Amino acid sequence: MTCTNPVETFVKSLFTDILVKDVFGIQLAVISAKLSVVANTYNLHKPENTLNDIANNLITCLTPYFNQIEETITEETRTVLIFIVVSTAILMILIVILFVILDKNLQYITIVSLATLFALFYITICYFFVQNAKNNIVDVINSNENNISNCVNAAIDNIRIFEQTTNDAVQLALCSYT
Repeated sequence: MTCTNPVETFVKSLFTDILVKDVFGIQLAVISAKLSVVANTYNLHKPENTLNDIANNLITCLTPYFNQIEETITEETRTVLIFIVVSTAILMILIVILFVILDKNLQYITIVSLATLFALFYITICYFFVQNAKNNIVDVINSNENNISNCVNAAIDNIRIFEQTTNDAVQLALCSYT
């Protein structure tokens, strides 16, 4: 059953029923029965899933990809921190060895120059190590980007279907008040 303007049809029919003189409570029973038909019609045609179901499906779809990204970030961060701590310790030991082993007759400018070279080498290695970690994280994010996009698109499609089904159910329910 279709009607051209469901809301207007429903309101007119309901007001018409309300304005009819109630004899022995019969009109109230008629309105109640018609509203019951409206509710039943909506329940028969309403969407099978809810927005909560759609959200749960989206979370379930996204979880493995976000977990993989999280694991990669954690692992890369841990590796970089361990590398920097160990490298810093090695650099400090080398500088101490430099100061202790080199002859006192050597000018301190030579020792400072060598220490500066070690520090620059250390900074360069740390920079490349951090860049490598960043590239690994970006690669994992990029590899999961299409899957994440598919999850979101599926949720959007489900929301559109939900909206259309709900609109159809409401229109059918409103039109069923006759």
